[in-house]
Amino acid sequence: MGALSIIIDFPSDQTGTEAKNFGIDSGIGGNPMSLTPEQIQQVAHLARLELRPEQLAPYAGQLSSILEMVDQLRQAETDEVLPMAHPLDMVQRLRADAVTASDQRERFQTLAPQAEGGLYVVPKVIE
Repeated sequence: MGALSIIIDFPSDQTGTEAKNFGIDSGIGGNPMSLTPEQIQQVAHLARLELRPEQLAPYAGQLSSILEMVDQLRQAETDEVLPMAHPLDMVQRLRADAVTASDQRERFQTLAPQAEGGLYVVPKVIE
């Protein structure tokens, strides 16, 4: 398994700030990845979120923990695991493909304010 790499490109915005990017690498068995408060501020700017300075450090820790968990998941051996559509070995129960309701079109059209030729007539709304 290779290292987990996350690259985020920050395009220049309308204020003339030049494009930036940062990357986070974590080799399996290496140092745990961590985001800096500055990186959190950049991501918040891209997401158009306003974060107070005292929120940056907690968010950096929480997002770093999420990325570390993703790194741990990448370590799981999945080469022999077959893809599945459902976690349980079940078959979808299907109902019989049979008509169960009778045709009541005539009855419904008698209730309509105006019907013509089997169609409902409605006021014209688009000129």
